[in-house]
Amino acid sequence: YREKEIDLTSVLQVLGLEPSMTKPQGSRGLRVARRKLALRWHPDKNNGNLDQANEKFKEIQNAYELIMETWFPGEAP
Repeated sequence: YREKEIDLTSVLQVLGLEPSMTKPQGSRGLRVARRKLALRWHPDKNNGNLDQANEKFKEIQNAYELIMETWFPGEAP
């Protein structure tokens, strides 16, 4: 379990959230953070930097899915 905590810290940082954040009452804050970053790094909006945008976009989505599965299992991402 300790290993998972370390992963969650880095996952929270990917989403631009405080690494010390604990599980919130609801998933709304996580969704807002993911959406904001996903819009910023969407490949369609970063034509000049497509490779980096693709990488960041996938990293954001993977981080969001991991934190949702951990904190809110059964809730749709």
